[in-house]
Amino acid sequence: MKQKINMKLTPLILIAYFSLSFLCDVTAQDSIVIGIKAHIQSDKVLLRWAPLNENSFDWCNKYGYNLKRYTIKNNGQSLSYQDMIASEVYLLDSVGPISDSIWESIDSSNFSQIAAGALYGERFNTFDLDTANLKEKNRAALEKENRYSFGLYAADQSFLVANMMALAFTDTTIQSGKEYFYEIEPAKKNNTDYYEKTSIVISPANVTTFDPPQDLDQLVVNKEVTLFWPTNVPGNNYTGYFIERSSDNMNFTRLNAIPHMSLNNEINPFNVIYQTMLPDTINEFYYRTIGYSPFGFEGPPSNSIKVKASRGKKIYNKQYRRS
Repeated sequence: MKQKINMKLTPLILIAYFSLSFLCDVTAQDSIVIGIKAHIQSDKVLLRWAPLNENSFDWCNKYGYNLKRYTIKNNGQSLSYQDMIASEVYLLDSVGPISDSIWESIDSSNFSQIAAGALYGERFNTFDLDTANLKEKNRAALEKENRYSFGLYAADQSFLVANMMALAFTDTTIQSGKEYFYEIEPAKKNNTDYYEKTSIVISPANVTTFDPPQDLDQLVVNKEVTLFWPTNVPGNNYTGYFIERSSDNMNFTRLNAIPHMSLNNEINPFNVIYQTMLPDTINEFYYRTIGYSPFGFEGPPSNSIKVKASRGKKIYNKQYRRS
């Protein structure tokens, strides 16, 4: 398949929204570690996982993943160890990304093309790493980093793409009254590097809910508006955001077609920043933001804030100032 995405783009250090949002400590680059999250609905469980470093990304793309499920409770009663082991179900067995030969026939969206480029795009380093100079080796490392970052970015924007990359699964065989233990691992162990299984416990009774983004704030200079809000708040499960504007605080227009995430805020690294322009300098406008999860769902909107052109003055909240 001819790739339309050139993975030799500028070194966009996304280091992927999804892996940054994981409940996981920083891992060594030579370890094989995967993080996992779940979105629970009354009749199904959506699972998303991601390799937490570039080495894990390469290894699991090559050898695939195993996903197993165990039943650990039934109607509030814990199962014995023997019964739990007997309940084992292989949901995925050595499953890796969809083949590049059929990739585009399944989905040809922009995010699908980005993922395909990250997985199957042409190599840009044609030299031998054993004899390459330092500059060439650094370029090879940057390419590996970009493939990892862009790949997980694409998976975060489309649950279908995540499925195609073998980074997602929907379990439709759950039963009410039961509690499950899901375990994800590389299909093949790496004997030379650190390796561990990753698991998550879910109950179909605990249906996933979303909180609205909190503490939306503003910085205004003339018609230029900078919106910002924190991501390091309890219950935040978003990997991107939509921003909307209204002239009457009732009918809102979406400003971005692709979920937005800013990771380069030096003033407060835990703030998302979005910059836009007011339509005019006379009227008041209202802005709000809506979170987007890696499972493809939107949460409720934040409270709206009123914004008006500052006529040359800076208007900002103390949250934006350096501490």
